[in-house]
Amino acid sequence: MVLLMNVSELISGANAWGLSISEKQAEQFSLYGDLLLSWNRKFNLTRITEPSAVCRQHFLDSIAPMLFVDFSDRSLIDIGTGAGFPGIPLKIMNPSLKLTLLDALDKRCLFLREVAARLRFNEGDEKDEACGGCSAGSVKILHGRAEDFAASKEEKSSKRGKLKASPHLPEREIPGEPGNALRGSFDFAVSRAVAKLNILCEYAVPFLKIGGQFIAYKLDNRKVELDDAAYAMLLLGASCADNRIYTLPDVAPARALCFIKKDSATSEKYPRRAGIPEKKPL
Repeated sequence: MVLLMNVSELISGANAWGLSISEKQAEQFSLYGDLLLSWNRKFNLTRITEPSAVCRQHFLDSIAPMLFVDFSDRSLIDIGTGAGFPGIPLKIMNPSLKLTLLDALDKRCLFLREVAARLRFNEGDEKDEACGGCSAGSVKILHGRAEDFAASKEEKSSKRGKLKASPHLPEREIPGEPGNALRGSFDFAVSRAVAKLNILCEYAVPFLKIGGQFIAYKLDNRKVELDDAAYAMLLLGASCADNRIYTLPDVAPARALCFIKKDSATSEKYPRRAGIPEKKPL
């Protein structure tokens, strides 16, 4: 495979952190970057389009939790993944990671399917009709809202009976326990979304196993957001386990990772109906 995007800044940045990138991983990052910039000409995936900036602000930033967490043989859901950040870079760096990418925009899901196919994440895997025909392998791509996919069995009956069908995904039932294989099933949830932490916690914590962690990527104003999210964490059965600061080469300001641990089962009331967490944060 010929390298398309120059990922030398990613490799040097990762090396400075004590993380090594193999030749195969460099090829995957390079192809991913090329697909990102190519598809970005068709519809908006990212405002960052200069290759060295993509390496620093998308690829390197995405793998920052590896400084503190081992993702080997674990399960992870990336909520509001957009163009696949941070989930796809974490998958490239951790081939044994079982990754689920969740996004509400169908066009982005089409892009993610192309990336998964071109990077050969699920080569030879069967299709899983329960998630709308996505691969049953180590990367699943789901089109919809977190509030719907994390709904409990009881809440399912009060929500719309079907998830919105797209031209590319068949109509499917909203998951619900015991049929909801997503709620309470992940070791990690991650999000680089710009929403406030109390809102993100309501989206993410219901997906976690007890003892699992939600990792929120933030700028270094985490103290204010953590204080504002304290009540939400209490209601959701979670608490702040740690928060860490890191910097990216030639990028300001400093970044932060907030580690939210699920301590007990989340009430079946959460997450609330689609749109409510954002309009009326906990």
